[in-house]
Amino acid sequence: MDGTKQFLLSEGDILYIPRGFHHEACTVIDNDWPNGIAGCSLHLTLAIEVEPPFEWEGFTHVALHLWNQKQNLSQHTHGDSLFWKLKVMSVNLLHVAIKLLGDVDPTFRKACLVGAVSSSVTGGWLDRNQRMIFGHLINRINFKSRFSDVLRHVEAAVQRHEDLFQQFRWLQHLNEGEMVEGHDSSIPFAGIENYYHLGSQHKDKAEAAFMEVKSKFCSEVVFEDVEHGYKMLLEKYKKVRRQYTSGMLSLHCN
Repeated sequence: MDGTKQFLLSEGDILYIPRGFHHEACTVIDNDWPNGIAGCSLHLTLAIEVEPPFEWEGFTHVALHLWNQKQNLSQHTHGDSLFWKLKVMSVNLLHVAIKLLGDVDPTFRKACLVGAVSSSVTGGWLDRNQRMIFGHLINRINFKSRFSDVLRHVEAAVQRHEDLFQQFRWLQHLNEGEMVEGHDSSIPFAGIENYYHLGSQHKDKAEAAFMEVKSKFCSEVVFEDVEHGYKMLLEKYKKVRRQYTSGMLSLHCN
């Protein structure tokens, strides 16, 4: 078939196949066996669980977070104005919109391999593939995210007394040690009820603000900016995991 590749694996070999890629495994004819019959072989498929920040959905959340940081540093809008409140609300609701897309689009659930691309091999096939996926997801966000869908989801969460923003608080780790004087670059995740009431009371203005934020984000986000922040987050995670593993080993040995 066109576009297919064949790989011959020997004892001890492992082949990583990203989730969603069709594949078929079979045993080759072993001429060392009588009558040329197929030898014994075991084909074992293992699924690797990826923690949410390192799925493609996580990468797009990082992209939105870092883009919003840039906006906060370049604008000097009063924090009590309705315009500013709607802008902050729109960024937070766009995070919710991305989560909703991730629930129905399996591409958002795939492992993001941007951290596996070395800066010395930028432009290789893996780097091009990651950029292509990111562009595809940004287009999905731009054309599939709807304010009405998000507001209904927020309303349901309010009724269930559910904090939708709890699942995004890991983004605050991107801000550690990066405070700029006079600015708080973190996203102010306020109470979900506040955003619901604000969006309901000023529905037309809130929808216009949401559409403007979404459009600006999708047109202005730069892959290289996200890549740097994402790799920094990944290194922090690896450090914590090493510390955790060392601690567990120490407890076990003692």
